[in-house]
Amino acid sequence: MTKISERLRAIREYRRLSRAELARARGLNARLIARIESGKTKCPRQSTVNALADSLRVKVGELTGEIPFPPEVSAEFSDDRLIELGREMWQLCKSAQGWLEKLGGRHQRRAGNQIDWGRSRLTEILAQRGIELQDRTGQAWDEGDPVDIVNASEAVRSGTSIVTSTLEPVVLHQGKVVRRGKVIVATQHTGDPTQ
Repeated sequence: MTKISERLRAIREYRRLSRAELARARGLNARLIARIESGKTKCPRQSTVNALADSLRVKVGELTGEIPFPPEVSAEFSDDRLIELGREMWQLCKSAQGWLEKLGGRHQRRAGNQIDWGRSRLTEILAQRGIELQDRTGQAWDEGDPVDIVNASEAVRSGTSIVTSTLEPVVLHQGKVVRRGKVIVATQHTGDPTQ
């Protein structure tokens, strides 16, 4: 077997694709894929190799064996990159939670459970590196809070200011604020019900 035949099968199985699914993705023939994997077609056309690599979401070099697959992840994955990834995932979970409200019944519960699991797993992984994402929704706002108020011109008046929505979380690393959050604040008036 050639390097491409071994790699094609390994990457296809890694991506959990059947030959038919891979063939459909780029209009290729499943028998051609089988011939490449078995080594019967030793030198497929470059256009075929390019199409296969594209369908498998890998570089051509990963498919031909010039680059290792799966790519090795550096142990030096920086905390800055992890923080950015954590913020993006936090925002995705928050958006997904909003979309869920439009679903009903069984689908809403099931998807909600998956989002909750993803959020708790994210929190756990970030905590291992000393990173915490804080959602300030529902908390009283104080002038010293590490957040920027998006609706500042209309929000802070007399009364108690409450964060009604966290748009971006406050990020702490080793207990220190490294990124300010973004929030929407509303004022709750106390006392006179006419205010």
